[in-house]
Amino acid sequence: MHTPFSVALALLLAAANPDADEALLRAVSRDDDQEAQRLLSEAGADVNHVDEDGLTAHRIAVAFGLAGLAEGLAEQGADSDAGRHSLDALVDRAFSHLTKPGSPGAAVSVARDGDVLFARGYGLAQLEYDIPITSTTVFHVASLSKQVTAFSVALLASEGRLSLDDDIRTHLPEVPDLGTPITLRHLIHHTSGLRDQWQLLVMSGHRIDDVITTEDIMTLVRHQRELNFPPGSEYLYCNTGYTLLAQVVERVTGETFYDWTRERLFAPLGMTNTYFQDDHERIVPNRAYSYKRTDDAMPTASSASRMRAPRACSRRSRISRNGHAIWTRPSSAAAS
Repeated sequence: MHTPFSVALALLLAAANPDADEALLRAVSRDDDQEAQRLLSEAGADVNHVDEDGLTAHRIAVAFGLAGLAEGLAEQGADSDAGRHSLDALVDRAFSHLTKPGSPGAAVSVARDGDVLFARGYGLAQLEYDIPITSTTVFHVASLSKQVTAFSVALLASEGRLSLDDDIRTHLPEVPDLGTPITLRHLIHHTSGLRDQWQLLVMSGHRIDDVITTEDIMTLVRHQRELNFPPGSEYLYCNTGYTLLAQVVERVTGETFYDWTRERLFAPLGMTNTYFQDDHERIVPNRAYSYKRTDDAMPTASSASRMRAPRACSRRSRISRNGHAIWTRPSSAAAS
């Protein structure tokens, strides 16, 4: 039961916080039910406030699949017919937390049947120079590159140039004999038992923000003396396996992973802005730098931007190979 004092206090808080309505939409956008309830009960936020794009708190909750929040807003008197549905505004609202000053961000594209319906960037690609992310920004897609590496091996298998059940030493004889065959299939499915390259690099004295080459990783592999478990007996995510798979593609095709994937995979698909990065000194136009958050929530440069083992790059996604990663960009062309 509200006393006259509590009602007066709520009115006072509302008057002191004219942004309560917008704050309510932000709270709903980030699924903060507690803050939404506080704004409604204490700050006097209007549950049916319609912003300049026609969105209401209830429309945002429904669009974002926040059933509990939508139900709670309805109990507070939210009108489901208030406002209007705007795809662009809803996507903007979903990524609004990335538009704060000094925030790294993301590029977003939505495509259907080959047609790009939406493409926009949020936040910054380079904090030091205040460079915004756009639909032509190139990103490092990290372990999404593993799917492309596995497909490359599968494509060669379909052409009869290798078998998924080949012993890895058939193609890479420098890999030590660890007492039981490790097949390409084991590597693809993370069941090889090999030690992970990143842990081994740290144990061997490397810094993860050093320049790390494929040869560095292969040296670690050559010095392995035992496995974590017999191949095929357990699952353990292993980056080492994918470095080896990329090397297998190079040995079988006689081409660099960068050249072969561009020629056989990316070019036929029209992915002209996606490739495996195999040279840390190569200039990547429109590249977004990698950042991470520290304990004080301030973004700092991540070592991902300095790695040299094969990685992939692309507009709206990237992989690099002086590790093997892909770079890609979220361009206005669906295939990019």
